[in-house]
Amino acid sequence: MNKQHIIFFTDKWEKAQYLIEENKLEQADELLDWCLLILAKATLRGEKYFKGESINLWKTRVWTAIENAGLLPE
Repeated sequence: MNKQHIIFFTDKWEKAQYLIEENKLEQADELLDWCLLILAKATLRGEKYFKGESINLWKTRVWTAIENAGLLPE
């Protein structure tokens, strides 16, 4: 993953975490969607690591944040 993608992802991830803490879930949901999209595209390109850790670990982190914030539809 190129440096620009890493910066974009990191920015979205950190903002989403802050918004979840502030209970601004609609905004956090949109950012977490972006995070999943970035990770999905990296997976399709065959990338295995992101920011020094497994892409699958990052996907799990994002998905868990979505679940824990109650952002999945009923």
